[in-house]
Amino acid sequence: MRELEAANVGLVLHEQAIDTTTPAGRLFYQIAGAFAEFERSIIRSRVMAGLARARAQGKKLGRPRVGPRIERAILAGLADGKGILKLASGSETRLGAIMNLDIWLHVDPCIVWFKNRRRVPTTP
Repeated sequence: MRELEAANVGLVLHEQAIDTTTPAGRLFYQIAGAFAEFERSIIRSRVMAGLARARAQGKKLGRPRVGPRIERAILAGLADGKGILKLASGSETRLGAIMNLDIWLHVDPCIVWFKNRRRVPTTP
């Protein structure tokens, strides 16, 4: 907010009657921000409490892992020269699951596939 004031910029929302160029408008804006931060903290604490309760009950969290049969099929496809995009579209698993396995990094040591889907040649 101070950066905007230093640049002589104000926020005016006509429908909500907020004008940060006035003291009352700045007060209302800061109170709204405080309530938003409080609500976000409440949501986070409830989520964390729910996760802790689920862990205490012995529940598994997250997506299920890829089974050994699918992992072997992915390795075989990579050994045949298929890319992970083709493997994901032609199999029963998701691209993210294939990328999270990290087994494909060892199939072709000259190519490393980063999660941003760029191929970067490296020296063997």
